[in-house]
Amino acid sequence: MVLTKESKQLFVFNCKRCGHCCTELGGVTVLPEDVDRIAIYLDTSRKKVKEQYTYTERNMVFLSQPCPFYEKDKGCTIYIARPKVCHLYPLQVENGRYGAATGCPGAIMIPLGGG
Repeated sequence: MVLTKESKQLFVFNCKRCGHCCTELGGVTVLPEDVDRIAIYLDTSRKKVKEQYTYTERNMVFLSQPCPFYEKDKGCTIYIARPKVCHLYPLQVENGRYGAATGCPGAIMIPLGGG
């Protein structure tokens, strides 16, 4: 749970393991250290990970969508090595403010009383 003083909301998250974030959303940013971690986990090269599982747009690297590592029956097959953005989801920071991604059934922002 996260209490945001500025917005006076309580963020509560309980993952439903629905796969929405892995199959329906685009633009999962992949950092160089994410590529390294995935390559080590898969026992392959950074080059192969980038070629097989990512694409580059506007000088940024993104994970192919739907996520090539998500299996409906198993969930995330690289869970321990997943990208940082996946660790943080559905928590997002925009313009210095915390919030929850819309469309995630496990994320709830609860307004708190004024004052």
